[in-house]
Amino acid sequence: MAGMTVVGAIGVFFRYVLVAPIQWSEEVALGLFVWLVFVGAAAVSRHGMHIPIDILVVLLPPATQYWLRIVVHLIVLVLLGAFIVIGWSFAITAWDSRTIALKLPMFWIDLSAVRAAVRTNGLTSPTLTIA
Repeated sequence: MAGMTVVGAIGVFFRYVLVAPIQWSEEVALGLFVWLVFVGAAAVSRHGMHIPIDILVVLLPPATQYWLRIVVHLIVLVLLGAFIVIGWSFAITAWDSRTIALKLPMFWIDLSAVRAAVRTNGLTSPTLTIA
């Protein structure tokens, strides 16, 4: 996040103070932002820190809550698997696509989604336990 802030500030300074914009600053800030979003989402999910919407779940008996959580976690694992397969396919096809200013492969930006899906583990989340 600090890198994104620094690059953004440099871009603003050059564009509005020196009136000589640097072409790569927005591109780098956007790439860092994409990585920040996916890495942050994976970290929050891995530690069970997403805000739960459990208004109906808390009304169920504890045993039913437990089995419902298992079903939800299995669905999440299936979706993460699909996310990995589809995301990898998308990243591979983006290898020939280059960023405008730095001419880097878009693969490296698209890979952030795959990395996030790999780092997210639906079964080890603390929310699987019964309170």
